[in-house]
Amino acid sequence: MTTTTPDRRIGTRARLLIVLGVLAVIFGGLALLAYNWLHAGYVTRPAVGAGPIPGTVAVSRVPSVMEQIGTCDGIGEPQHLARYVRPLHIDTIVFCPFTAGEATREVKRTAANASEFDALSQVLSHNDSSGRRGSCPAVLPIVAPFVTTVSGQRLRPAVPLDECGFPQPAVMSALEALRR
Repeated sequence: MTTTTPDRRIGTRARLLIVLGVLAVIFGGLALLAYNWLHAGYVTRPAVGAGPIPGTVAVSRVPSVMEQIGTCDGIGEPQHLARYVRPLHIDTIVFCPFTAGEATREVKRTAANASEFDALSQVLSHNDSSGRRGSCPAVLPIVAPFVTTVSGQRLRPAVPLDECGFPQPAVMSALEALRR
């Protein structure tokens, strides 16, 4: 009686799949490193002119950030955004749909939500952060379009950005508090 030993060699197709998998991991890692390197020293956006109302300046949109895209509450996608240079009294905020199934939602200032409006105004007046950060996350938070009304003027505000060029977490939290 003869015994056969199982063939433990890897076939050509299996070798090819392993090589492709390793290459995908290497190139994915390199892409993430390049992304982090490019965004790890974000520079603040300079003012490009006067803002639409006192207490604001116009700043350029950042192409890498999904910020104030599309039309919102009848206001088209702006080339420049209104950066709050100090906290302003926000009367209303309109949240516009960003994904299918969402509806436009207007929130008016009341005695019950005044502190949330004030918190939003405070964080919108923060400057962009600058400097170097060790690494930046590969997931980009998306800010759904919104319009604020200040002294009867409707604005598409700039969202202050962190060292990676992403929306500052405090802004995201303040927007979410009013959106609920």
